[in-house]
Amino acid sequence: MFGGADHDLEKAPEVGKVPVDGNSDGAVPGESFAYGNSWYAKIQRLAGKLNIEQRGIERVPENEQTDTSYFNISSMWLAANMVVSSFAIGVLGKSLYGLGFVDALLVDLFFNLLGIMTVCWFSCFGPPFGLRQMVLSRFWFGWYGTKFIAILNVLACVGWSAANAIVGAQFIVAVNSDVPGFAGILIIAICTLFITFAGYKVVHAYEYWSWIPTFIVFMIVFGMFAHSGDFKNLPMGIGKSELGSCLSFGSTVYGFATGWTSYAADYTVYQPKTRSRRKVFFSAWLGLLPPLLFTQMLAIAIMTATEISGGDNKYQLGYAASGNGGLLGAVLAPLGRFGDFCLIILALSIIANNCPNIYSVSLTLQVLSRFTQRVPRFIWVFLGSCASIAIGIPGYSHFETVLENFMNFIAYWLAIYSGIAVSDHFVFKRGFGGYRPEIYDDRHKLPVGIAAALAFGFGIAGMITGMSQSCRADWADDEEFDDPSALPPQQVTTNKDGTKTVVSYRFNDDNKKVKVTRRIKTTVVREQVNPQVAERRSWSKFGLEKGHATGPSFETTSVGENIVFRPSVNWKVQAAEEEKTGGEKGSMKDQLKDKKVKCRICSGEHFTARCPFKDTMAPIEEPGAGGEGGAEEPAAGGLGATGGSYVPPHLRKGAAAGGEKMAGKYEKDDLATLRVTNVSELAEEQELRDLFERFGRVTRVFLARDRETQRAKGFAFISFADRDDAARACEKMDGFGYRHLILRVEFAKRT
Repeated sequence: MFGGADHDLEKAPEVGKVPVDGNSDGAVPGESFAYGNSWYAKIQRLAGKLNIEQRGIERVPENEQTDTSYFNISSMWLAANMVVSSFAIGVLGKSLYGLGFVDALLVDLFFNLLGIMTVCWFSCFGPPFGLRQMVLSRFWFGWYGTKFIAILNVLACVGWSAANAIVGAQFIVAVNSDVPGFAGILIIAICTLFITFAGYKVVHAYEYWSWIPTFIVFMIVFGMFAHSGDFKNLPMGIGKSELGSCLSFGSTVYGFATGWTSYAADYTVYQPKTRSRRKVFFSAWLGLLPPLLFTQMLAIAIMTATEISGGDNKYQLGYAASGNGGLLGAVLAPLGRFGDFCLIILALSIIANNCPNIYSVSLTLQVLSRFTQRVPRFIWVFLGSCASIAIGIPGYSHFETVLENFMNFIAYWLAIYSGIAVSDHFVFKRGFGGYRPEIYDDRHKLPVGIAAALAFGFGIAGMITGMSQSCRADWADDEEFDDPSALPPQQVTTNKDGTKTVVSYRFNDDNKKVKVTRRIKTTVVREQVNPQVAERRSWSKFGLEKGHATGPSFETTSVGENIVFRPSVNWKVQAAEEEKTGGEKGSMKDQLKDKKVKCRICSGEHFTARCPFKDTMAPIEEPGAGGEGGAEEPAAGGLGATGGSYVPPHLRKGAAAGGEKMAGKYEKDDLATLRVTNVSELAEEQELRDLFERFGRVTRVFLARDRETQRAKGFAFISFADRDDAARACEKMDGFGYRHLILRVEFAKRT
């Protein structure tokens, strides 16, 4: 496709110079890539003019190993891990595995220390050999065995890019909910493509500086959360369930830390051959461990705040709405627009994490065959970016599950890969002197790799066995459920403040198991009730509840609507009085028997409608009601009126201008309606009802909408059945963060 079948890249002469013989060390000069008139050579010449890296998996000559900065090694991994992807791993400790604070920190520390060791060790192979990581794998797995390893590495690189892009998209959506998730993924992928397309030097230059603004933003997050005082020291669990959660979370942390193993040497091949391996090792170590521990432990601490008020808080609401972006958005919400700017910086930090993935996937694809090797590296960069987009967009709505399964996959196969490589290096090759780098591209001289293939096969079998535990409630438990559709039993925990936390499970509309957590406060209220009501409470239960204790049970009784019911205390006395007086029949007549009716026209003792003078006289105190004024100016609407049309009494001359007000003592003075402003235009009535029903029964929700767009206008009215409930809601919800806006709540005023 890009070169002739008989074109040997390794023996190509330099452009414009005399031919050279095949190098004894197998290194390929950079200028040889543009030799000839094939499509491959033409594309490479164009890439050279644009300063795009032309080299693929070919060995780097010693005279081209000119990267002399140790900080280039450190900054490469410092920028790649000082990102929100690392933060997302720490979030899983609480959200997915249910760990406490201290146990999550200890697991995070141990498995990060373990995971980065192989990354640091493999980084030492780049300078002395000048070979990429997947090419080095040929010395351990052989020519054909490495192809299978390369396929796994392609899946790892593309999968990592997709998972990282999802995290970045969550942050962009958290800032602007009008931006769809797929648009955020496209933004991250396209920016990564531009950097990795240029090659090694541009990638290192970007990583050299990109970690600085991200670190500043994370320090702002740390300061804001520490100042808020919302940290909650969640207790450590015990038993087999805790063991399983720790090992599962540890596998996820290890998978993230060791994920760079399969392309560690790709970023040290241009370091001089004489580099100290010890300095290379510790340069990589210093670039890996600090950002991993800082970001993940910060996430573990912030996730503890989601348990405030039994999960009813801005952190949990933000995380449920926009994932990791919503969680950090809740921390930065007091900063307003500057907080949104910080979230954008964190979203773009994903680019630094994705650059190693997309750059290395192009090199890995060249290992698969001679044909893929003839495709220029930058073409594979473009195709790898497209593949990550294709995976990231469908996986956006299932991020936690995708990330958990993917991290387990990475942790398993890289552990097997590292174990085989380390044992072969120390046991059989006895150190770096046992390698012959000049034969890296000669399949006849490379090891066959049968032993490595068998060892890897046994490792894969163990991986499959270890991962097929989905039928158990926890993989560390011995008990299995016979019925996969059975729900776990309800759990009731008594808290220190006297409240009870009830954890139950149910199936949602999509037939998926969901966890429901309720916090119940019991208040003892003594009241006098009808003896028959009190007697019914002591009756024995029957049917399915037969044999259970009397009274309501959490398993069968749920909290319903708050119905305000105020029974009479002296109902016995009132009943006796009604019996003596014969009930209410005739009571109104008795109350009105001493009242007198007075006509408004003639002041007689009859109704105004039956007045004999109603057609000839106006009501008293109106013009035309007699006297001198009546002769001079007849009343409008009365006899002799000049206009001839009827005029209501309150509009006639001399009447009150505004008419009679119908409120008076009947005007309601205990309004229980709240006015909510600064409401997001994407808000829904049901969401507002759910937010305010925590404080009492809501009778009505009115959300003002635009007539054309049907979007909210920014204000709403919430009516409660009880004014006390409305007062509590006003106090708690005023200043509450909802859809990244701060609500303003006050009592509605009469107009």
